[in-house]
Amino acid sequence: MIAICLSNKPPILEIEIELAGLPKDLRDVQQLILNLIQNEDAQVCAVRAAAIDPSPYDGCLDSLSIRKGNSSIKVSVSANSLQIEGEPKKLEIFADWFNFSDDTRSGYHVHFDYFENEKLVDANSNSLVIAVRSSVKYLDTV
Repeated sequence: MIAICLSNKPPILEIEIELAGLPKDLRDVQQLILNLIQNEDAQVCAVRAAAIDPSPYDGCLDSLSIRKGNSSIKVSVSANSLQIEGEPKKLEIFADWFNFSDDTRSGYHVHFDYFENEKLVDANSNSLVIAVRSSVKYLDTV
């Protein structure tokens, strides 16, 4: 299961977001995105995220929502959910960011960020770290 943690307390100037999981969990997100693109009747898909100890972040989000749009990829947070929206061709490229082999070491990560004149990522997108984690401390959900 994936986990999504974030920090947004001062002195941080922008929200820091990390989406993490085992390589298989991350590939499952990749497949979720690809399935959404292939399904002409669907506009959005969502998946729950695990409640974990967010350290060193401030908190966790409880879901990931991916939506077909008509522009560059935009990463944002709304209602305790990580929101990702973009046109299907760009979502297909974005899906590759989740393709980690089973032997990828824990801690390995990639940054999905906007750079000047970027056509893939929306200028107003939050930065996203996609990380491989071999173990996490789950919180009790009693």
